[in-house]
Amino acid sequence: MVRLNSTEADAVAEIFGAPRIAEGFADLTKEVPGLVSGQVEIRSASPYAGQPLGRTKARSRTGASIVAIVRGEQVIASPTPDETLQAGDVLVVIGTREGIAGVDRIIQG
Repeated sequence: MVRLNSTEADAVAEIFGAPRIAEGFADLTKEVPGLVSGQVEIRSASPYAGQPLGRTKARSRTGASIVAIVRGEQVIASPTPDETLQAGDVLVVIGTREGIAGVDRIIQG
């Protein structure tokens, strides 16, 4: 048995949680017909790299929701519109196939 303080416990949770977050959403969408999950990478050439998530207006433009940002081993669940997107981030998106494709088009510019 190992005792961890809250900071250490959060770090361990992030390390183990980041690779599995997309899998969890994929399992969830299997239960809801018409709902799928996808991933959209923020490339360095994206007009939104270095910009706040809210500036994309992705949900209002596509109906798809960005439910998490995976940044390396860190997972930012339920990101706020103020969260700054960085090149290399992977957005976890839930919606229809068309909505997710629309988020990808917006992000890639």
